[in-house]
Amino acid sequence: MPLLTEVQPEKKKRRWPIWLLGSAVIISLVTVALGRLDAWLHQALEQQVSQASGGFYSLQIRELHTSLWARSLTVRGVQLRSGPTSNSQLPPVRADVNIVRVQGIGLLSLLRRGVVPINKVMVEALRLEVGKMPPSTTKPSKPLYERLPLHVKGIRLNHLFLVNVGGNYTPNKQPVFTLGRGDLEAHDILISPVGAADSQRVSYARRTSFQLADARVVAKNHIASVKALRFSSDRQLLELNTVRVQAIQQSKDPATTARLTLSLPQVRLTGLQALPLTRQLLQADSLLLTSPEATFLAGSPTPKTKALLLHQQLPPWMKRCVLRYVGLSGGQFRLPKLAGAPTVRGVSVQAVDVRIDSLGAHDPARIFYAVAWKVRTGPATAVVDAPFYRARCERFQLDSRTSLAQADGLTLTPTMGPAEFARRKRLSATRLTARLTQLRLVGLNCATWARNGELVAKALELHNPRLQITGNENYPQPTDLSVVSPEQLRRLPFRLHLGTAKIINLSFQSSEIAKGSTIPVNFSITRLHASISPFTNSPAYRSASPSIGRVSGWLEGKCFMQGVFKFNFADPQGRHSLVGSFGPTPFAILNPVSEPSARIRFERGQVEHIQCNFQFDRRGARGTVWTRYSNLKVSFIKRSRGPDKKNMFTRAESLLTNKLIVRGNNPRRPGQALEPGKVGIGRDLTHSVFWVWRMAMVEGLLSSVGVPDAFTDTME
Repeated sequence: MPLLTEVQPEKKKRRWPIWLLGSAVIISLVTVALGRLDAWLHQALEQQVSQASGGFYSLQIRELHTSLWARSLTVRGVQLRSGPTSNSQLPPVRADVNIVRVQGIGLLSLLRRGVVPINKVMVEALRLEVGKMPPSTTKPSKPLYERLPLHVKGIRLNHLFLVNVGGNYTPNKQPVFTLGRGDLEAHDILISPVGAADSQRVSYARRTSFQLADARVVAKNHIASVKALRFSSDRQLLELNTVRVQAIQQSKDPATTARLTLSLPQVRLTGLQALPLTRQLLQADSLLLTSPEATFLAGSPTPKTKALLLHQQLPPWMKRCVLRYVGLSGGQFRLPKLAGAPTVRGVSVQAVDVRIDSLGAHDPARIFYAVAWKVRTGPATAVVDAPFYRARCERFQLDSRTSLAQADGLTLTPTMGPAEFARRKRLSATRLTARLTQLRLVGLNCATWARNGELVAKALELHNPRLQITGNENYPQPTDLSVVSPEQLRRLPFRLHLGTAKIINLSFQSSEIAKGSTIPVNFSITRLHASISPFTNSPAYRSASPSIGRVSGWLEGKCFMQGVFKFNFADPQGRHSLVGSFGPTPFAILNPVSEPSARIRFERGQVEHIQCNFQFDRRGARGTVWTRYSNLKVSFIKRSRGPDKKNMFTRAESLLTNKLIVRGNNPRRPGQALEPGKVGIGRDLTHSVFWVWRMAMVEGLLSSVGVPDAFTDTME
């Protein structure tokens, strides 16, 4: 048998050196590649910017570092500069960035050119200066997701931080926008077609907030600055602090240019919907303005310019503004170039459901774009008939829902004494002092006023007016027609219709110096109550339905008087009538009127009753006065100046008049009829309607006591 031989197993070849060597080679290649990646990426970024801008922009990066292990990119010392020549499509730019950090890059998605996830991007200390923007082209620009680098399908960025951003926009020599510092945070950003179509995102971001400090804008000859601005899409809040607006004195014609000076400590927009802003629509729950102080200088209108409505001034910045509530508190406003240069303090405004667009402007249910308004003010002042009067209102309130407007503490005060007033007027002008406790408009139709400029209300009430007038007939008489006349009401620049106008508890005092005299004559009416229904200049109301006025009061605190007026304010001839009566009183209370106008003094006599019936128009007054009186004696006074009002001629005239002309009693004997006094006087249209009322009453009274027309015709 053959011997079995022992076969030795063959030894395996050792391959680990080969693997080790291959790994070393690969690691070496990767290390070399990574070492070259930073330099390649550095160069690629600079070349890509130059190529994309056609050589107009140049990018310089001081340091770039990548980390595949950390999936991060860090760039420091970034500078972007534009070329010295102009470009028709790109603006000149100068940008400096201290550091850019990109963390959590999805490398696999980047290699596949899909939607690349990135955890965080932070840009610190960016300073950007932009020159004049080129004219916009008709060719629409591609959306951002179609212009991404490396042709990736999109970018999903969890967090974006811009820290300490500043710069300016300078289209000409001076910057029109300057930003001291800005900080921005944006979260859950999806730059892709899906992100662009997502209705819950604004500029591809789910949530955004930013803060601006020391921002300034120059526009339309004004500089606007904001100390601090904060916005948060999560809180739906936009807040501005310390807003200021100043006019720039560079207009060729300052007189025709409107100028505004504004100081606004705080503005808050709450419930702000960020998405509609991308469509130029402002929607918010409330707009709150705190303690604004504004001075507005209105420009003089020119034939070529037409004032635009508020909604017409929104484009191109905005198409529509919708606010559920607008509130303004503690406002102060000055309008120096308007008539009267009014100033208003303590202004508070509330508006509900405001819609500023063409539909809101023409909605019949809205008043100046809002469903309801409430306005309150503190003291308001203005100059009237400058520089002679100053007007003041202590408080004003308006509520469109209750249809009530009320002004308290109204005053009209001369700015100079009677002598200076008359000297500067250079005419025999009445100097008026007026005070009014309260003015109320009840049932005010605010919508009609807003749309058509018509003042329509159920009632106008004037509470406790106090009027005091002084005059001096020694100055030249005015030549302009008086505006205080019934026919002038139809010439108002707006339609007026008040269901009832009331005067409650008026006190009137007059102190006038007759021509040729230096001694003032005093006259008063107290506890006067008056009403007129309706008080209107509407053409719809003709003579078939005249306005009825009723008046009652006390003459010199002793004689009760009352009367009924009938007006037709649409009549260009100013026709109206009066039927009135006076109660028991001594004749002597009429001396303040009869002495300066007819040079007649009532020495004694007692009036039991006076009845009058007058018709008035622009030509004068006609009518009859019936006076029941007894024991009458009159005397005439001289025209010349001096403390003694009588002379030899006036005494003789008085004696003959009392003996031969004047009736001592009316009726002369019991049971006889009253002797009426006839009135027929012309009207001087340079005097108010009150003048012809007074003259008619005086002439009728003198005629009823027997004074001849030769005397009454000389009344002044």
